[in-house]
Amino acid sequence: MKPNQRGRFNGRYNNNSRGARTQTIFRNTSLESTGPCGKLRGTALQLHEKYLAAAKDAQIQNDDILAETCYQYADHYMHVQNQAIANEQALHAQQQANRPQPMDTEVKQPIETITSTDAVEPVNEVEDMGLKVVDLSVPVEAMNQQALSQAKEAESQRPTLKPRRILRPHAPKVAKMPENPTTESEGQ
Repeated sequence: MKPNQRGRFNGRYNNNSRGARTQTIFRNTSLESTGPCGKLRGTALQLHEKYLAAAKDAQIQNDDILAETCYQYADHYMHVQNQAIANEQALHAQQQANRPQPMDTEVKQPIETITSTDAVEPVNEVEDMGLKVVDLSVPVEAMNQQALSQAKEAESQRPTLKPRRILRPHAPKVAKMPENPTTESEGQ
């Protein structure tokens, strides 16, 4: 550690008893790599792609040693990417496990069958949710006629309003100018 870098580490082992600096890496974690191609920055996937491109360029230039080194760096960053994905999945699973599950307070009871002769009363919970209980023993046509008669009855009970007169804006008055003022004075 350099004297002017108090408390900062470069990711290597420190002489202190604290040990190595560890960081959990995720897919969007920005990394810095100093490899055979110089200093590269980006996520693990971006570094993988950059080292693959550098390896292909080295093969084109017939530099097999540089190409193999770049392939090794690319392989390393693919492993880092896979570890980042595993870290995210583990974190997600941990969050799901820590999330409180909704409690089912209702006691499950068997559903009773209702015959058409039984009196059916609407359930308050269903009405509170804005749902309508429909009696399936009544034909649909009868329900439609009943709904139409209720609508007509409600329409007849509504007070009638007198139609309002529609007001339209007036066109602005424009003073008329003589068409040809010179011809009028000449004609006299």
